[in-house]
Amino acid sequence: MLYRNGLCFRFLHLQGLEDEFIEHMRQVAEYEKDLRYKSAAANFLKMNDKNKIGG
Repeated sequence: MLYRNGLCFRFLHLQGLEDEFIEHMRQVAEYEKDLRYKSAAANFLKMNDKNKIGG
């Protein structure tokens, strides 16, 4: 699953959409009423932040 997500995220990066996608996920994590999507967005942001800090 992480491999597939990594490929998708790499595609977004190549298309120049990485920052827009991250901002969208921040909005989902903050405003989404469905807890499944809210939780998934929050988990994505945690993984993304961890990868930026930890390399």
